[in-house]
Amino acid sequence: MNNRDPFIAGIVRNWLINEMSQISEDCWCAEWMSGLEDALWNAVLNLPNDFQYGQDTVSAERIARIRDASEWIGEWIIYQMFQGRTPVPLDEWKRGEWRKS
Repeated sequence: MNNRDPFIAGIVRNWLINEMSQISEDCWCAEWMSGLEDALWNAVLNLPNDFQYGQDTVSAERIARIRDASEWIGEWIIYQMFQGRTPVPLDEWKRGEWRKS
């Protein structure tokens, strides 16, 4: 968590969860579209371009805010059956290690 204040990190984490979910709602009318975390990560990797997703376009600025929040807390959000929206350490996400568990 990068030695951040846990209270502030929790607020940023909740914002990130809600923003990712809102993008899914805006683009697919779904609370958490299957594969959302991968699609948004691809958008992060393709900055500074806007991102066409579902029925809408997500601005590069919005994707940059997601990237910045994720980097600040050192986490990425995934959806897991039975656990729901789950933070994973960003370094594990980047290496794909979270998929092994």
